[in-house]
Amino acid sequence: MLMALILVLSLVPVFPVLAADPVTVYIDPKNGSNDNAGTEESPVQNFTKAYEFLQEGGGTVIMLSSVYYAGTYTFPACDYPVTITGKTGAEGIRTGSNIVVSGDTTFQNMTFTMNKASVSTLICGNGHKLVMGEGLTCVPFVEGSNSYYFCLQGSSVSPTGTGADMTILSGQYRNVYAGASAKTVNGDVRLTMTGGTASVVSASYSSAVNGDVEISLSGSANVTTVYAGAWLKSAVGNVTVTLGQGAKVKNLYSAGNGTGNVTSTTVILDGYDQSLSNLKGTGGAPYTGTLGSSTLLLKSGTLRANPVGFTNVHVEVPRDKTLTLAAEVSADTLKSEGSLCFSGPARLTAGAVTGSVACTIAGDVLKNQVYVTAPAGSAISFPTETGITERSGQWVNHDLTDFAGLVVASDSANKLNLYGGIWAHGTSTVYTIVEPYFTETVDGITYRYYPNATGDYHV
Repeated sequence: MLMALILVLSLVPVFPVLAADPVTVYIDPKNGSNDNAGTEESPVQNFTKAYEFLQEGGGTVIMLSSVYYAGTYTFPACDYPVTITGKTGAEGIRTGSNIVVSGDTTFQNMTFTMNKASVSTLICGNGHKLVMGEGLTCVPFVEGSNSYYFCLQGSSVSPTGTGADMTILSGQYRNVYAGASAKTVNGDVRLTMTGGTASVVSASYSSAVNGDVEISLSGSANVTTVYAGAWLKSAVGNVTVTLGQGAKVKNLYSAGNGTGNVTSTTVILDGYDQSLSNLKGTGGAPYTGTLGSSTLLLKSGTLRANPVGFTNVHVEVPRDKTLTLAAEVSADTLKSEGSLCFSGPARLTAGAVTGSVACTIAGDVLKNQVYVTAPAGSAISFPTETGITERSGQWVNHDLTDFAGLVVASDSANKLNLYGGIWAHGTSTVYTIVEPYFTETVDGITYRYYPNATGDYHV
């Protein structure tokens, strides 16, 4: 009998417990009551009561008035995503202390007002998915003072966090820490910023991240300085920073500006087209930590700053994409299935070239400009009308005329240093040219250009 009962029970299908449909709850901290039904006409008074309606499927809490918190406020826990929004956008939270979420949370169309002169007040993701959505207004304690805006962090204030996932679409913030400000993060960290402004974006402030860090900036994101490592101290793992189309960044450093170690940093430019004052494969001054390696990967967009201090630089242009160089770049490798464009006095030195590389010129062709230096015979091409062809591993525009054997004079202070060698002839100030040079005639005056050992050309 018992065996038969077990057999019958084993045949009974087991259905998973399904979440209820998301609900919408209205709160009115000024005029609502927790005895109300949570509708717009009958709003509850606080988030604690509102979250009771959300426990079976999450949903949206709409604020009909603003709320003030004198101390740190921690939102109730919920196993389902919750969106907090104002009805008009003027409603929101006014505080001088931390705001901490306890589940996946999106803030949108509301106002955060700083209530005191604090430089470290946080809106904290607490290890959950935190989305600072569209329509956010951030009001500092002192209008016009960037020091008194809220800061953001993905992981916990306390205790040790287990990872972070934060997205920013709007709002103005003092600093954004992908990880945490003070507590260790044991897990991977992700920060995606497609809007909003921040003075500093970093992997963390002074806390360790025992995991990998991904920071992606695009859209209308506007950041003064990016530190790939911890801003002040403590170690972080492997860090990847991607600058995409539309983002604006003034300074990018591949580590912090304190003592924190970084295992490795990879900086990717993929669609980025704005200026950079500093693009460095090192930390910011006075960085004294250890950075294992720093790699710059140039894929598409426009590079206007000379990269400095990177361990490795790679140019890899994807199919149907364009990378425009308006700077001097020394790359370990060059591979392009798209288009590589040169603008102004741009130069590229490549240690190795893979496949065929099609290049173009934006604007006028500089006739005394070496655009590319690469292994001789590399499959690098420019449009015929530019007149740029290879000569001994250098791609330059020139009208070559063979003047081999021509004897020229030069005073001792301006001796010709011809690429390919110089032979004295008669005196120390008379030389025989054994390599062709090129000429250019402008307004009836003919200029002769002589290449030196570094590939530069001088009249």
